[in-house]
Parts: sequence; structure tokens; C-alpha cells
Amino acid sequence: MYFQFDIGLPVVMPALCNITHYITCSLCSCVDTDELVLDSLSAAALKRMANNLIEVLAAGIEAGDYGAEMTIPSVTPWLLLFSVIRLYVIC
Repeated sequence: MYFQFDIGLPVVMPALCNITHYITCSLCSCVDTDELVLDSLSAAALKRMANNLIEVLAAGIEAGDYGAEMTIPSVTPWLLLFSVIRLYVIC
């Protein structure tokens, strides 16, 4: 089971957080290496990616409100969201 409902909000298990952290770090590394990686995505894919990143960030912020530690101990989701928004605004 991936979620526990101890305080009314889902608390993501550490293994899932580690996977999400690894994926966001890898994506950020790809974007840092070549920003054209995001150019190859359609506008719909960029929107979906931005929405998913916002959901990840919102879960981390909500967890912090209830005294839990950050779900992803990194700024990579923020950096990826910035890159997607910057590209989407330029398009």
C-alpha cells in the first residue's frame, strides 16, 4: 500500500518519495544537459508535466503543514516546473 491515512491526508511512504526524487533528479539532469529535450514535447505533454509537478509540490507542502517532513528533500521539482513554465510561456 502506498498511502497511509493517519492524519486525514495521505502520507506518502519513503520508498515512493525516493523513487520520485530519483525521477525528478534524472529529468532535471537531462534538462540541464540539453534544454531542447523539453522542446520535443507537445503543448499537451508540457501541461500534463506541469500539472504532475504541481501535484508533487502540493503534496510536499501539505505534508509540511502537518509536521511531517518534506516528501521530496530536493528542489528539483521546482526547477523542472520553472523550466516547463518558461518554455511554455515562450511557445
